[in-house]
Amino acid sequence: MCPAFAAALRRVAWSREQTFTVLAASAGAAVVMLDTLAVNVALPRIQAEAHVGERGLQWLVTSYSLGMAVGVMPSGILADRIGRKRLFMVSVALFAAGSLWAGLAGHLLGLVWARGLQGFAGAAITVTSLALVSAAFTDSRQRARAIGIWTALASVSLAFGPLVGGLLTQEWGWRSVFYVNLPVAVVALALAGRGVTESRGERTRGFDWLGQTLFVIAIGAVTLGVIRGAHFGWTTAPVVTAFAVSAAAGAGFVRRELRTREPMVELRLFGEASYATALGVIFLQFFTVYGMLFIVTQYQQNVVGDSPIRTGLLILPYPVMFIVLSAFMGRLMTRYPARTLVLTGQALLTAGLLIITLGIAADAKMTMAGLGVTGLGCAFMVTPNTQLAMATVPAQRSGMASGIINLQRALGSTLGLAVTGSILTASLGSTLDRALSQLIPETAERAAVVHSIAREANPHAYAGTIGPRRPIPEASPHFRELLAKDVSDAFLRSSRVSLAVDTGVAAAALLVLLVLPDRGHRGGAGGQTGGLRSTQM
Repeated sequence: MCPAFAAALRRVAWSREQTFTVLAASAGAAVVMLDTLAVNVALPRIQAEAHVGERGLQWLVTSYSLGMAVGVMPSGILADRIGRKRLFMVSVALFAAGSLWAGLAGHLLGLVWARGLQGFAGAAITVTSLALVSAAFTDSRQRARAIGIWTALASVSLAFGPLVGGLLTQEWGWRSVFYVNLPVAVVALALAGRGVTESRGERTRGFDWLGQTLFVIAIGAVTLGVIRGAHFGWTTAPVVTAFAVSAAAGAGFVRRELRTREPMVELRLFGEASYATALGVIFLQFFTVYGMLFIVTQYQQNVVGDSPIRTGLLILPYPVMFIVLSAFMGRLMTRYPARTLVLTGQALLTAGLLIITLGIAADAKMTMAGLGVTGLGCAFMVTPNTQLAMATVPAQRSGMASGIINLQRALGSTLGLAVTGSILTASLGSTLDRALSQLIPETAERAAVVHSIAREANPHAYAGTIGPRRPIPEASPHFRELLAKDVSDAFLRSSRVSLAVDTGVAAAALLVLLVLPDRGHRGGAGGQTGGLRSTQM
């Protein structure tokens, strides 16, 4: 453990159970945070060695976010019913099982299901770890300090995620990125088993099975439609059917939640303008950031040819700047209105995405600068935006409202990954066809090359097309050199298109925030924010 954190733990007058609770909860949250960015760096290597095309890669990343979206809301209910400690330990064990499954997976389907299990378990860990810490302390000052240490310990693992992912992938292969979760999970389970006291909610709500089922169908179907649409056409029967099923399930979900006495999601909370606006900002923040990280990681390794370690170092400014500024957010929130901080964060997020879009091919330092600015923007937004959302929510509904906030993070990252990846694929298809029209004039040969490259989202995938099974007569070294240049240029343009869409979404969110009326909420003016501090970005 870091000496500073060890010294902090020695200075506080905590009981043995409280100390074990903070350490166990921190280890549980750390394994989820570490996995988030570590796996992102390993994606191109998984794509190459596991022979996963771009569509498969999209499912690999969205399955995790889908699992989190499905698991967020039920976790609070289950924790109150069966006990927070019990659900925490079960969730950590499931996360470890999913990690082992992913590491051993021999095909894409197994890997996708394993990531979905990790996402579901990760949502439960995030919910229960904070709940355990909050329940272990009755004194508000001690609770605040405990949550601060919990946040700091989890954040450290988040900061080192890209570097750990790059190092493990490069030295021991992509499977080691999943195996590294196992010892951390064992530590969390040992600490929880030895020193954490069981706790439950005072009142348990019923579980809305029908609402949960309709929600899963709606989100899963729209994700399927977005991913398949870019590859097979937006008007094909499977894609249209997927969107129709999603719309029907979504309508059924809304009707169910408005009528049932114990809804999974209290939709009437969206009637509060400040709350609804904050949720929209949270959704779009995660939509743009996760989409950007998906594109940058693939571009740096597949096009530039960077190693996983170099890619991890390139991404590092994002979590580091987020964590550094987050340490000062409590002080800033006592001095400035929450709306001012959120506007500042949204402006920085937009500027960071714009820098990345313009500089992705110019200089790695420019990309790193953009990632750092993006991290600063996210830090300005997370806690103040939560404050804005919770300030108008009655105390008795704060638990449900907090769960919905976490749900928006999962939904934003899910659709951000799906939409951004689909834009990249669609743009590649059209851009490559034009770029290669003179180099490969024969339509069938050009279509085969374009399909191979767009399917793999890798400019070097043409090597398999220009081979013994599908020879192109002009496949001389000079021809290959020209082809590689054209394809790399097409990848750059398509990556910029995807990043430009993310930048445009962030800019539109900024404009909406600027024109909305100021409702006068201040960061230090109260609200139901106790225990809502988050390490998620």
